[in-house]
Amino acid sequence: MRQGWYPDPTGRFPLRWFDGTQWTPQALDGWQRPVVDPLPAAPDPPAAAASPSSGVSTGPDEAERVPLPPAPVTASGDAVPTRRDPAPARPSTSMVEEGGRRATTDVAWRLLVVGGAAGLMAFGFFVLPWIEVGDGRLPVHYRDAAGWFSVHRYDLGGWASAYHHGLAFLQAAFAVAATATAVGVRRRGWTPRWCNLLAALLFGAAFAAFAASPVADTAEVKAGTGPMAVVWSYLLLIVACPVTSRRKSRPSR
Repeated sequence: MRQGWYPDPTGRFPLRWFDGTQWTPQALDGWQRPVVDPLPAAPDPPAAAASPSSGVSTGPDEAERVPLPPAPVTASGDAVPTRRDPAPARPSTSMVEEGGRRATTDVAWRLLVVGGAAGLMAFGFFVLPWIEVGDGRLPVHYRDAAGWFSVHRYDLGGWASAYHHGLAFLQAAFAVAATATAVGVRRRGWTPRWCNLLAALLFGAAFAAFAASPVADTAEVKAGTGPMAVVWSYLLLIVACPVTSRRKSRPSR
């Protein structure tokens, strides 16, 4: 019997390779994938069919043979698959560098906006007048405004009074620190969902700062430019705050 693929005499696989002398461990499964199935003992070759006319034994019929090449075999005798799935394409170095530059640029301009907002807040609280008093428009800064309102018995209301007694500093410090943290987290490649909440809180802080500002002008007191500088600072922080989008931005760890 010549070498070739024949029905597996063990019945474990559809086809098994016969090397011309004996059955080998190389077999093919139902999907014609090469497998290695060691035989405990070499089974006998398939029984030869006797020709009724000549009485000469012949091999299995040619129609039963499957014209498939033998599976590649390594030095140790193991079958090697002839087909392999292509490896997933890796991003090129230029694509990785381009993505890194974009991420760095995004973080850089956001940090610049946060720094500008913090500087503008400092001007609003310490440099620009919070209110202007008298005909000569004497400037009164934020740190002195609460005392001036108290001495002159100027009714501010509950929220405005708390805002002028130090709450404004705490609110501003939290807003700057939280926005800078959100930008720093984005630098790692992902944007958490709490950034959406932070953006809403920044908008509320801007509204709260505007509501606490002395907007009711009288003949003696005029609102200064400091409160509006603080309000604009919160708007800048909203611009710098990253928010989540529909696209997934967090990479696999």
